[in-house]
Amino acid sequence: MTNPNNKNVSANEEAWKAQSNDSSLVQTDTDGLNLIAVANRLAIFMKESGLTVEPSQARTVLSTMHASRVVVLSDTAEMEDFFTQLCLFFGTSVFMDKQTPAFLKKAAAGGLDNVLSVYTEDGTANGNVIVWNTGSSMVNVACNAAQNSPFIHIAVTREGVFPNIKRPPNLWFIYVPQDIGISDKIPLRLAETASVIDLHLRRTKESQVKTPPPRLDFAQFVKLAHSSEQMCAVDETMWKKVDKIEDYANTIAPYSIPNKLWRAIERYISVYIACGGSEAEGIDSALAVMVLPRIMPMIKTGADSDLAFLLEKTLGEGNASAALSAIKYYRRNTK
Repeated sequence: MTNPNNKNVSANEEAWKAQSNDSSLVQTDTDGLNLIAVANRLAIFMKESGLTVEPSQARTVLSTMHASRVVVLSDTAEMEDFFTQLCLFFGTSVFMDKQTPAFLKKAAAGGLDNVLSVYTEDGTANGNVIVWNTGSSMVNVACNAAQNSPFIHIAVTREGVFPNIKRPPNLWFIYVPQDIGISDKIPLRLAETASVIDLHLRRTKESQVKTPPPRLDFAQFVKLAHSSEQMCAVDETMWKKVDKIEDYANTIAPYSIPNKLWRAIERYISVYIACGGSEAEGIDSALAVMVLPRIMPMIKTGADSDLAFLLEKTLGEGNASAALSAIKYYRRNTK
């Protein structure tokens, strides 16, 4: 299927900006925003803030947010800065339940543009980044998100703390475990669609002059994401490719993709396409983020080549880069 909304995003930043301002590419909201603009500006914003994020990675982040409420990734020196900057991009707050000494030192020095506040036990905090002491309950995080419903909120937990209360729809959890995978620490309702991503972030020189972010609020994001499902539907032949990976897993151990996960994969791919990716790239990325993390624990170490061969055969040579990288990512980050 050839989708008229598919556009190749140039690595040239001026081309990104020009494309971002073309509201005819995909569905826009009342403020003229579209998901291509958001993805491209996110990549630019991160680079100007000192982190190299490719457009494909920006698409992965936004697609994952539409498909999942829990995102799992490995701990890196850049991870804390990434989610701090991501929330600055959205004009909101990030919550962290455990921090590295380097992060706290940077906070004390006002190294985050003086917008970071350490969350105190009496519950007072101001600023864009709220740092939780290890072991603190995240119930207040959920309450804070519910009380500030127009905004997107992100909670980073290394301890696997998920509040056992009704979770507001504008709150996402970033889980940073020791071993990458869909941990049993994640509540079942959230684990059903949890995603595992590899951001492979790199440091770059921070810009003195920065492009203002679009300040996308929660309602705008939901509207754009749901519109993408209607405008960027996935062709049936593409779904059959996912079926083949599911069938392969079922030859190793009884496995089928649950309906809820199928629906999440569909949401993921539609947003990926709306962000400027191709349908083939969307399938590849969705397999890497949502399907392979559930299959890899079944596969014995040393048998990865069979899966890699199937992925390239099914998706086409050169169209399985994200999925192949996901296999290596899983092996690097599990014991």
